[in-house]
Amino acid sequence: MVDVNKALGILNELEIEYLRLGSTVCHNLEDKTPLSAFLLLGLRSTGLLKSLLLLLQPSTAMAGCDAVERAFLETSQLQLEFRFLDATDKIKQWFAGRPDSWKSDKGKLNTFVQAQKGTGFGREYGDFSTTTHPTIDACRHSVALVTSSRRINSNSQQLQHTLEVRSGNYANLVFREVWTALMVEPHLIEIPIDRIKIPQCVGFVDEFNVFLQHYQTASSSTRTP
Repeated sequence: MVDVNKALGILNELEIEYLRLGSTVCHNLEDKTPLSAFLLLGLRSTGLLKSLLLLLQPSTAMAGCDAVERAFLETSQLQLEFRFLDATDKIKQWFAGRPDSWKSDKGKLNTFVQAQKGTGFGREYGDFSTTTHPTIDACRHSVALVTSSRRINSNSQQLQHTLEVRSGNYANLVFREVWTALMVEPHLIEIPIDRIKIPQCVGFVDEFNVFLQHYQTASSSTRTP
């Protein structure tokens, strides 16, 4: 299960720091710079992650997770792309409201993230497509939630398993947002975040990286003949 207080503490820290930078560096987010674009998307991301917390319940509310998760991924991916040094022209189009300027370059992001030994964005985005559109799989997923909440052919273990999977994925999404803000790399613009002001965020990233290392080590061991 998600530790709601911990999650809110992390998101609130990051949100306050985004607002501080927007106010002190970006003229209240009105200067249309790459940093302003990044912060605007970041504030949308933290808002979506807070909304998602309300849906992580063993009830029909959980059916809304897919749509909110995908909205977050669209925002987070564009947020990372706007950190690229060569994204200036696209950012200008985005501020001008040009059609499709909100769509991230999945191939470009995938190449970058794979170089960081992370998860491929293009594939990840596609994984949510079948459950955010009215496909047969999406409908069956919703029916399972409805029948479980009404105790019709209820499978409490399956519902609990779904909640656990969702909770684990939520931690990954929070990590993505903090990682996107703190990543230091030559091809990315600097985000002048004061790490001293976000101790919970820094601690969470450190903990999550240790978890990932253990997971990757365990996975490699199981594949070794």
